[in-house]
Amino acid sequence: MVRRFCPSTFDLLSWEPPVVEPRFEQAHITNAEHLYAQLCMAMSQVLRDAQAAGMQREAVAATMSTFLEEEYTLDRLNADTAQSRTTHIINAVRLFALIRATRDPRIIQMIAEPIGYAVIDRKWLPAVEATILELQEAEIAERRRAARDKARRALG
Repeated sequence: MVRRFCPSTFDLLSWEPPVVEPRFEQAHITNAEHLYAQLCMAMSQVLRDAQAAGMQREAVAATMSTFLEEEYTLDRLNADTAQSRTTHIINAVRLFALIRATRDPRIIQMIAEPIGYAVIDRKWLPAVEATILELQEAEIAERRRAARDKARRALG
């Protein structure tokens, strides 16, 4: 007997939950001793992932040049991501240009996480707002119940 599958039916075993908070899974990046080393490893990983997706380093540097409105060469990009060049640290504007060129928010998440923040896709903001409103409604309902109980006790 030959099994036939409906082409419009999804394979339930291949489903993976959506990524809400983009982050580096590689422990060697997030556990590096110094922020400088973390940043260099993160930038290198972002560039490797961009290359795997079809965007070469030269294209990243060219996109960064356009955004920065200045010449930003492949050599400079390589220097900015090299851990061995401890005297050459990428500045915030160039880091932003790299993030914008690669469209990879994981570096922002790596920076935001230690201070208690998370980077999420804008599409999740309505769900976050709805949850906050539900929590506020529950708090108000609890305060209202407590006030009514207090009033009943006071009025006998």
